[in-house]
Amino acid sequence: MKAIRVYETGGKEVLKFEDLPDPVCKNHEVLVKLESMSVNFSDTLIRRGLYPYMPEFPAILGNEAAG
Repeated sequence: MKAIRVYETGGKEVLKFEDLPDPVCKNHEVLVKLESMSVNFSDTLIRRGLYPYMPEFPAILGNEAAG
């Protein structure tokens, strides 16, 4: 799968477009194939270190999807 990841806070240069292994579903989970994702305002706040609920790094960005 393709993903936009950040390993640290900073400017747009910390965004890394990467190929990752496809996820494997566990019991009672589903895998959804997406056609597109967006990097929105909350993702920008995470990248800058300003989001109230910061994820652990490396973090995969993209909270909105279509597909």
